Amino acid sequence: MAIWVTKPGPLDTYQRYYQDQQVVCLPMVGLSSLEQSGGMEHIRQALWQVPGYWPAQKLSLWAAQARAFRYQCRPGDLMAIPLRTAPMVLLGEVVGDYVYNASAALEFRHERAVRWAERPIENEAVDADLLYSLRVPRIFGQVRLPDAEQRFRGWLGGGAMADQSIGVESIESAGANPHNWQYRQSLRTRWTGADFVEVVGGVLAALGYCVTTGRRGADSGCDLLASRGPLGFDGPRIGVQVKLNDRPVSAPVVRELVGAMRLFQATHGLFVSWGGFSQVAEMEMMPGHFHIRVWDGATLLQQACTHRARLPARVRALLNFPTENVTRNKRNNHAVFNPVAVAG
Repeated sequence: MAIWVTKPGPLDTYQRYYQDQQVVCLPMVGLSSLEQSGGMEHIRQALWQVPGYWPAQKLSLWAAQARAFRYQCRPGDLMAIPLRTAPMVLLGEVVGDYVYNASAALEFRHERAVRWAERPIENEAVDADLLYSLRVPRIFGQVRLPDAEQRFRGWLGGGAMADQSIGVESIESAGANPHNWQYRQSLRTRWTGADFVEVVGGVLAALGYCVTTGRRGADSGCDLLASRGPLGFDGPRIGVQVKLNDRPVSAPVVRELVGAMRLFQATHGLFVSWGGFSQVAEMEMMPGHFHIRVWDGATLLQQACTHRARLPARVRALLNFPTENVTRNKRNNHAVFNPVAVAG
């Protein structure tokens, strides 16, 4: 299942229509029916018939959004509308397939049935990273935050989110769930930036890397340095940047890691952002696929859960992992993260 976001229209006029009619629409005026669409090429041709002159790049963006509305959005998905006239978010669940309603106004002809919540959620009750993920600069788009659907379904179901969550104290018996919102939120409220860096370093150490901290003081772009070998002289040499933030990291911040890799002569880079990455940042990192990796909060916790038996005791405590039934032996000694500052 996915969660989609669409715009409320001028003065929330679309949102009011959607709630009255229990639908969501693709407000592309002049676009003909897509019920018999043959795919992306048919959508492009239909957009070319829309009156007016439109740049090819804009038409391609519209075609991608129309395809998502027509083919990728499905019954059972969630729909979100961040309102403009009030600090609120309206949620609903898609319950119908695509329909072209020729009798509706031009901006409301492409529709899907949606069961909307009775009232919107106030922004103050929504986490900052969720609100930021809804700022899609498009007519229709998908929310990419890993656990957004689970967290929004809690509100849509009348606040039953706590019933769906596992307690931190039962993580060993119930199975660690790095996508669990309540567990992640409990960590986020307790951790400092230094704690987050220590957790990342501990996970890398558990993976067999020799880890040291980057230069202190001014932000050098690398919070950690990781490499192989007893003294850390073997490759790959990885520069690691860590951000304990609630919002997705933007493209300019990612560029800092690229510059820091040159400064430290790192062959590879790892960017760990608790709040994930913006779509622009992800696109900018794609050409560096064989040199740079990115982890969001859920990915980091997944790595920690997978290798928790090899984590240092301090890191296990930060992650609220139980200490009992953890196998310890001398072979794991090399996995201890020793935060030794690199000489400037």
